[in-house]
Amino acid sequence: MRTYDHTSKAWATKFLTSQSDALVLAARPSNSYGTRFAIGEFAVHNRAGAACVVGIGGRLPASLWSAGLWDDSAYAAGTVFVDDTTDWQDAGTGDFLLGTTSTNNDGFLISCSVPFNIVSIVVGTAASGGSPAFSLHYSIESTDTGFSSNWGTISNPYVAPLFTSTGEQLIWFEPPTDWAAVTSTTAIINRHGDTVPSGYSILVKQTTAGSVSAGLGNIGVLGRMLLTMENVADNSVLNNIGGKELYLPPQCDALCAAISTANSQNRASVSWAYIG
Repeated sequence: MRTYDHTSKAWATKFLTSQSDALVLAARPSNSYGTRFAIGEFAVHNRAGAACVVGIGGRLPASLWSAGLWDDSAYAAGTVFVDDTTDWQDAGTGDFLLGTTSTNNDGFLISCSVPFNIVSIVVGTAASGGSPAFSLHYSIESTDTGFSSNWGTISNPYVAPLFTSTGEQLIWFEPPTDWAAVTSTTAIINRHGDTVPSGYSILVKQTTAGSVSAGLGNIGVLGRMLLTMENVADNSVLNNIGGKELYLPPQCDALCAAISTANSQNRASVSWAYIG
């Protein structure tokens, strides 16, 4: 029988608002010869005052992903992606763009060497003016040209991208079964887009741009949720008491929960081991 460590703590953020190990349930042990987290019994308690999306999973290291601005006007004939990974991953205030003021279909792209399904973005300046709206896309495999042949649309995410408020905002979805990594062969004009980095990519477009200001972000954090449940009622618990172990991808360097509405009295309790 496996021996577990146990962590139980208030979970005050939606997912994570920095890469700090102080926020997570458990960080990868520095002196371990193991390769991944094994999750035993757990309970994530929603006390946010309303039904929420609730999940359990892990954090992905910043070294695995990149992000930057998408210039939609250059998709078919120019440099569509402008890397801004440094600003996405540091703690600067409002130092990366989530779109372009008054320009529909611009946005941002995130690329990771492994699949992910949750992104936390701390918004410093909200998109404003008019009715800003956003769409969510993912890279697919194709030999054809044109956006619809190379990018699928996620129309029913757990939490859709919306940046009309400041503070921590989530993008949360189930990884599509046909999600394919961008490669050097497909990172060209009128395919996935010139200069788009290799990896599993999501693209957020502002289908209706803010007429007063575009959204500006402070920091982004990526993760992989293994078990997600929507519409978990207030004061209810997501758990696997008596269930089988769950195994995080070996790339995850920390164990985390996620609750779509933040509350300082939400709670996560988990039994875990670092195995290999």
